[in-house]
Amino acid sequence: MAGPRASILLVCLAGAAVGVGAIAVSSSRAAAAESDFLLSVAAGLLVLGVGLVTFNGVRVTSGLSVADVPLAASAVTAALALSLSPRPIAAPRWLGVAAAGIFTAGVLSALTSDDVVENFIPTLRFTVALALMPLVIGALTRSSRNRQLVVAAWLASAGLNALVGLTDFFGLTAVSATFLEVNSSGRVNAFTAHPNHLGIVCAMTVPVALWGTLQRRASSLPFGRVAWFAALALLVGGIFVSGSRAAVIGGLAGCAFVFLLGIRRGRAAVGLTAFFAVALLVISLLSSSVDQTESASVFERLGGNTSAQTSDAGRFDAFDDAIEGFANSPIYGEGYQFARQAHDIYLQLLQSGGVLALVAFGFFIVGSLSLGRRLRVSTRLPVADRELAGAAMASLIAWFVVGIAQPTLYDRYLYVPAGILLGLAAAERLRRR
Repeated sequence: MAGPRASILLVCLAGAAVGVGAIAVSSSRAAAAESDFLLSVAAGLLVLGVGLVTFNGVRVTSGLSVADVPLAASAVTAALALSLSPRPIAAPRWLGVAAAGIFTAGVLSALTSDDVVENFIPTLRFTVALALMPLVIGALTRSSRNRQLVVAAWLASAGLNALVGLTDFFGLTAVSATFLEVNSSGRVNAFTAHPNHLGIVCAMTVPVALWGTLQRRASSLPFGRVAWFAALALLVGGIFVSGSRAAVIGGLAGCAFVFLLGIRRGRAAVGLTAFFAVALLVISLLSSSVDQTESASVFERLGGNTSAQTSDAGRFDAFDDAIEGFANSPIYGEGYQFARQAHDIYLQLLQSGGVLALVAFGFFIVGSLSLGRRLRVSTRLPVADRELAGAAMASLIAWFVVGIAQPTLYDRYLYVPAGILLGLAAAERLRRR
C-alpha cells in the first residue's frame, strides 16, 4: 500500500475506533453528561496532539506525522460531543470560504492531472490543516483551562524542539541524525522535518512566550513566569541554531506586533526590552561556542556562507518554475503536489492552485487577522485574553512574513494560532449570554 494511502487509512481507522468507543460510552449516560465527558476526552487528545504538532519530522508513515493520530481522534470525538451539545461551534464564514476555495482549486487541478488520486491527497491535507485544525482547537478551548493547556502544549512542543536543536548543534546529542532522516543542509532540525521548520516553529511561538512574560496574574498562565522566560531563551536559541534567516525576520516581526497590538503598551515595551536582553545573552553565549560546532548558525548564513549561497540559487530557480507553472494554469493551478516547492507560499499558491487558491488563502489571512483585531478590543474578554489574541495575531503575522521566503503552507502547527483565536471568539460569545 502506498505511503499516502496508508496515512489516510490510519487516520480513518483511528478516528473510527475513537468514534465507536465514544458511542459505546455515550449509550450509558445522559445526553449532557455524554457531551461533557466526550469533550473532556477530545480536549485531552487535542492537548496531546498540539504537544506533538511541531514534531513533523517524526513519522508514523511517510505521510502521517506522530501528531496526526491524536489530532484526528480529537476531531472525531469533538464532533460527536458537539452533536450532543446544545451549543455547537459554527465555522466563521471567512474560514468556510477559504477552505472551499482551497479544496475547489485542488479538485479541479487533480481532475486534470494524470494521477487523480495521488494529486487529490495533498488537497485533503491542505484543506484539513487550514479548516479542521482551527475549528477543533476553537471548539475545545472555550474554557480558560483548556485554552491554557493548549497554549502550554504548543509552547512546550516548540521549546523541546529548540532544546534538542541546541544540544544537537553543540554535539551533546544527535537526535535528528539518529532517529530522523538526515537532511542535506548541514544544519540541525531536532524533531522537525527541516531546519527551516525549526526556525519557523520558534519564531511563531516567540509572541506567545512574550505574552506569558507580561502577565501579572498567575491565574492567567498555565505555568510560572520563570518558565516563560526560560521558554523565550530556548526559542531564541532555536532560531539561532536553525540557521533560518527568514525565521530571524519572522521572530522580529512577531515581537514588533506584540508591542503594537498590546493593550498595555508600557508593559509590552518592558517585555520587548526583556526579549532583546534575553536574545542578546543567548546569542552571546552561543556565539562564543559556535566555532566548536560543524553546523552553520544563522549569522554565518546571514553572512552569505556556502550553504546560504546554494540555498539562494535553488530558491531563485524555484521562483522561476512557480511563475512558469502559474502561467500554464492561472485559474486553478497545477495541483498541490507543487505546494511546497517554490520557497514562497504566495507563489506556491499561484503555481499549485492558481488565482483561486491565492484568493481563498487571502480570505484566511484577512479573516483571521480581522477576528484577532476585534477580540483584542472586546470588553467582554479579560485583558489577558485580549492580549493573547494580539499574541496569536503576531504569531500569524510572523508566519505570513516568513512565508515570503519559506515553503511551509499546510503543516498543522501553522494553524494553532488561528484555533486559539476561534477559542477566544467562542469564549466571548458565551459571555454575551
